[in-house]
This record gives sequence, C-alpha cells and structure tokens, in this order.
Amino acid sequence: MPATDRTDHRRDRDATAARVIAAAATILARDGATALGVNALAKEAGCDKQLIYRYFDGLDGVMAALGEAVATRLASRLAEARNSPAPDWPSFSQSLARGLLAACRADPLLGRIRAAEFASPPGRLAPFVAARGQVLQDWVVRTRPALPPPAGTDIPALHALLAGAIEAAILSAAASGALVGLPLQTDSDWARLEQNLMALIAAAYRGGG
Repeated sequence: MPATDRTDHRRDRDATAARVIAAAATILARDGATALGVNALAKEAGCDKQLIYRYFDGLDGVMAALGEAVATRLASRLAEARNSPAPDWPSFSQSLARGLLAACRADPLLGRIRAAEFASPPGRLAPFVAARGQVLQDWVVRTRPALPPPAGTDIPALHALLAGAIEAAILSAAASGALVGLPLQTDSDWARLEQNLMALIAAAYRGGG
C-alpha cells in the first residue's frame, strides 16, 4: 500500500474512532449507561458496527477509550489546581476540591458518569472507575505534602465527603439550578460555594488538630 494510501487510511480510522468515542459520551450523557450498546453506538456515530469491533474490540474497548479521554481532562484540571507538592495538608485538600469542582463544571460528563454508576449494570462503567481512580492516585502521589498527615483528621473520609458534595452540587445545578435552595447558576454562585468549601476544609483540619 502506498504511503499516501496508508496515511489516508489512518486518518479515516482515527476520525471514525473519534466519532465512536464522542457517540459513547453523547449516549451516556443523554440516555444513561443502559442505552449503550454496539448498535446504538454505530447509529449515533454513523458507522458500520463492524468497525467498532475492529477498532475497539467491542463495547468494553470503547468504554476504556472514553474513560481514558475523560480521565485525561480530569488530570488536566487537577494539575491546574496544583501540580507540585502542597506546603501543608489543608492546602492539599483545598487544591483537590478546587480541581474537582473546576473539572466537573468544565466537563459535566464527569458528574453524569458518576450518577450513571449507581444505575448501571455491574462492571459496565468499570473503565471510568479505574481511570478516574488512577488519575486521583497519581495526583495525590505528586502533590501530597512532605509532612506527615496531621493526627486526628481522617483525610480519606474528608476527601470522600468533598467529592460527594461536589458531585451532588454539579448534578443538582444541572437539574434545578440550585443545591438545597442555594442558587448555582452564575460564576458568583459557584464562587460562593467554593469559598465555603475552603472554609469547611480549614475547619476540619483545625478540629482534627
């Protein structure tokens, strides 16, 4: 095969693969994980379903590719919040909260995926869970303070609560524009939420110490 033909073939393959991944994101966000299937993906992407098997080895491969793409965007947002070791543990936790909040606001699919995990068949969204977990683990290793964790503060539980609160805020804002009566429609609304998250984190460390 001439070099030009090989280049065109690779370009066509990459374009089709990108359409399939985008189609998976669209279906997941619009219809939920239970609607994902090879036939639905092929229809949404406008391609032959055999290409999904050829390029991705089926639905699991598509989900892994989408999980990697979403995790890459999450990693970028976390890096913007902090990309070097934090000076102390409160700053570390605050950077995590800022990064997650910015990532979810910029990429609503993150919140929808989290919601879909609760309603999906076991294992369907495993690639997302693994990719997200790896991104968070890598970020923690890279940015955690050199100081030992403070006694009396359960940092994993604190981070789990922060992540849950942020996910709930994103989903509630998308559904109703508010979180338990707190407006979440403008940048000022979100800045208010972030300011209070930062205050709660600081208080959690003071209480633990």
